[in-house]
Amino acid sequence: MSEPTLYIHVGPSKTATTFLQRDVLGRVESAECLPVPEIEVQGRSLRFGDLFSLSPEFWRGLEEDPLAGSVQHSGRDVVISDERIFGGLVAPQPWIPGSVPGRGLPPSPRLHTHSRADPYYVCAHLRELRRAAEGWRYGRVRVLLTLRRQDTKLASSYAQLSNRVRGAGQQNFETWVRHLLHDSIGHNKGGGVNLDYSLWWRELRAAVGTENVFFLPFERLHEDRAAFLRQWLGFLGVPEADSIVDALSGSGGTGKNVRSRSEDTWALRTPIKKGRFLLRWPDFSRESEIRLTEALREEILSVYAEGNRSLDEQVPHLTLDEYGYY
Repeated sequence: MSEPTLYIHVGPSKTATTFLQRDVLGRVESAECLPVPEIEVQGRSLRFGDLFSLSPEFWRGLEEDPLAGSVQHSGRDVVISDERIFGGLVAPQPWIPGSVPGRGLPPSPRLHTHSRADPYYVCAHLRELRRAAEGWRYGRVRVLLTLRRQDTKLASSYAQLSNRVRGAGQQNFETWVRHLLHDSIGHNKGGGVNLDYSLWWRELRAAVGTENVFFLPFERLHEDRAAFLRQWLGFLGVPEADSIVDALSGSGGTGKNVRSRSEDTWALRTPIKKGRFLLRWPDFSRESEIRLTEALREEILSVYAEGNRSLDEQVPHLTLDEYGYY
């Protein structure tokens, strides 16, 4: 019997991760699928994605497979899905303090994930994880990443975070975007660099091997769900792929995006605990929606166009030009 493969789906957020975890991986029976698993570390239970905020040396200290308690030791492949691995985007300012939201940053205040997650750091982890996985009897580590065009990714992310942004609105949105695009600290530490997919492609290939990295554009899922799922499940090599595609091709959507009102407009969320914060900040004025103007769209895409074009040339099945990436 050949050694099993460890698959890692890194998201990122706002790319139908919940749909893939619940509706797709939930139907896979030929592999051990672990959406957002928790790992026991010195008596503490940590989400798998949070481990990537520790030093990459962490994996060298694991002599035994930390997933052993979650799988049935059947020799089947293991699929982990956790979008925190990819990292996120620094929160727009001024940010309302309080409990951590389910999505966005900071994803884990005790671990400060947002201060370290970038392609270089994540791939340093994957190098060490790959070496450790060999000792756990995995034949190889393979990575799946879903791309989303950077302009809509930023708009959707801002809308998701907006319930904690004092004075959320168009001007605040554009200021945040430009901080991520043009400010050195914002781009390299705030998460702007995480949207350079060509950089992810280069670093992931170096970390786990060219044949072990698989990208698909989120836009294809909306354009042709069956085609997306066949390719995605094909990389996982699950024999029941056809039955899963048939079951999902005629079903409902990937989960309604309640924030997106149109192709260029996103609704903002109601402020969290609005009454309490209105007492503290009487000027808590905000708008109800943001708009991805044509000028802002072009400004965003111009920053990533060269990398998107390069990636398209290296990975022909992506056809990013058809989805307006450059």
